[in-house]
Amino acid sequence: MRKLLVADPSGEYSRILMRELEGKCRIRCCQTGLQTLKLLESFCPDGLVLDLSLPEMDGVTLLQTARDRGCTAAVLALTTLFNPLIQQTLQDLAVTYVMMKPCNSRALAARTEDLLRFPGESGTPEPYVRITGALLSMGIRSKHDGFAFLLPAILYRARHPRSAITKEIYPAVADACGATATQVERDIRLAIESGWDTGNREIWERLFPGQRKRPSNDLFIRRMAEILRLEETSTGRF
Repeated sequence: MRKLLVADPSGEYSRILMRELEGKCRIRCCQTGLQTLKLLESFCPDGLVLDLSLPEMDGVTLLQTARDRGCTAAVLALTTLFNPLIQQTLQDLAVTYVMMKPCNSRALAARTEDLLRFPGESGTPEPYVRITGALLSMGIRSKHDGFAFLLPAILYRARHPRSAITKEIYPAVADACGATATQVERDIRLAIESGWDTGNREIWERLFPGQRKRPSNDLFIRRMAEILRLEETSTGRF
């Protein structure tokens, strides 16, 4: 059984994951940076859910120290602040996922399960970090259910450029996230709508030039997948 360590100063997300993942993995929880560092060495988790605002030692310093000591746990980072510098730092530290607090509980559990599904692959930063940065910059927040569905949908389209959104992408994402295709379609639409209404207009214009109304789910996912493929081609990773 996979092992998960949850480093959460408030205990809120620890309780969520204990409830949602009961019986699916072995979970240990802690509330400070020093406790986390000790458990990383003694418990040796496959996955780490890490709040970056831990007391005693902040999450970035902790992760830098842990990586220097040979820690290979896949990491999901929780933060209230996200900018290009933080994004690059987390990529350099091979963080797999980033989620903005407050987090939707279903999305948090789904991403944590993904984290444990492929442990030991944290040596190369996952495309999810870049997708996360783009979505957050557009005003699409991780508290929305659609955020959790957009991440795998964009990655699926990037890897399968000819895939049909209704017949292939929605069912694949629904199966991976424990939802229905109808839920996936609706929540993605609502998340895009929220970002379009409240997000940074300059970023939307740069990514969707000339777009005068909210892009459809298909257009949005296709465009973001194209950007991701271009980035992966230029770096030689995909």
